[in-house]
Amino acid sequence: MKTRLLTLSLSALLIVLVLAACGGGETTESPLLRMLRFVPDTPGYREYLTYGDAEAWHTSWNIPRIDSLEELDSLDRESRAYWLFILWQQTTPPDSLGFQSMFADDLRGAYGFDLFNLDRYTLAGMPPDYVTIVEFSFDKAQVADALTASGYAVETLEEEGTLYSILGDYELDFEAPTMAGKLGNLNRIALLDGQMVVAKATDIVTNALLAHSSERSSLADNPDYVAAAKALEDPALKDTGELVGVILMEGSQFYALDALIGPQMDAEQLGAIREKYTGQGPRLPAYKLVAFATRHSEGASYLILAVVFPKGADASAAADILADRLRNYESWVAEMRLDERWTFDQATGIEAEGLPVALVVMRADDPPPTPEDESMVNTAVFSWMRMIVSRDTLFLTIE
Repeated sequence: MKTRLLTLSLSALLIVLVLAACGGGETTESPLLRMLRFVPDTPGYREYLTYGDAEAWHTSWNIPRIDSLEELDSLDRESRAYWLFILWQQTTPPDSLGFQSMFADDLRGAYGFDLFNLDRYTLAGMPPDYVTIVEFSFDKAQVADALTASGYAVETLEEEGTLYSILGDYELDFEAPTMAGKLGNLNRIALLDGQMVVAKATDIVTNALLAHSSERSSLADNPDYVAAAKALEDPALKDTGELVGVILMEGSQFYALDALIGPQMDAEQLGAIREKYTGQGPRLPAYKLVAFATRHSEGASYLILAVVFPKGADASAAADILADRLRNYESWVAEMRLDERWTFDQATGIEAEGLPVALVVMRADDPPPTPEDESMVNTAVFSWMRMIVSRDTLFLTIE
């Protein structure tokens, strides 16, 4: 009997080892990849995508989750200031959900959710055809009841969810109780277990659900996006804290200096900028995708540039080029060297999903505690969003 038990135990151990060697067993998908499964792999969505993890942000900054404006006022002044001014920069909540007007609108009353009770959010594409994906951890009946009370029509979906619709596709409603409603941003809401897909029109939601059910390709099937997502979980970044936000953009948008700053400059200004920024050392090879990621640990934010290259590129050499550019970059907008705001942490080339990826990490220390006799809390935290909005990304040109 003992011999038989030993034989069975050895057999079970052998099966486990074989499965491990073959990559068997359950794997945990990152929250970013999980949300990319809702985004169809089409040119409009590859142009611009944001991802924010509010749950991870609160954990990393050691600020408790709050559920209302009243609870926001109950935070200590430093935590309150960080919530008001830093959360937005690092997690980029989608404007499509009315976050810019949430202090004036009763979003929770009209829709059952608002920034306070959402865990993660993704926006992909440009208006009016962008799609917004949301993750939450409360009872979805809260949303269902609010939408029904607000006049949404209800339709059962095949994917064990419900589609809530109001008005026509893209239709505006200037009598709606919130700014998001007036703009038609919430005309369609697909409510699943712990997730929502939000858009202005039915086809946008339908296509997102088809992508999620693998009936059409999603960005989670695109090797470039999988490589970027996996690179942001690479062991090289293990000491940089929680991933709180990512902005993903197709690489070709950054190739040419003129395309980045041309619309804002007259010929003389453009010529001066071109003379200053053309020829930033060795030429950077053409790349496919850029991820501007932010991780946060106690005491510092880490601004990570993950650049995905075609097969055959030298990721280590590219990482060195980008690191040198970032260490010496002078903002053409702020007219200052950025090493006054951040410090170089590391640069490395890795392979993810069979593609070369250059990783460059810059560290920006958290604001020091504000003395009690100071009236304003320092919330000046360096962010990728500000650089992207101001087109202050000339370190990515390949000229």
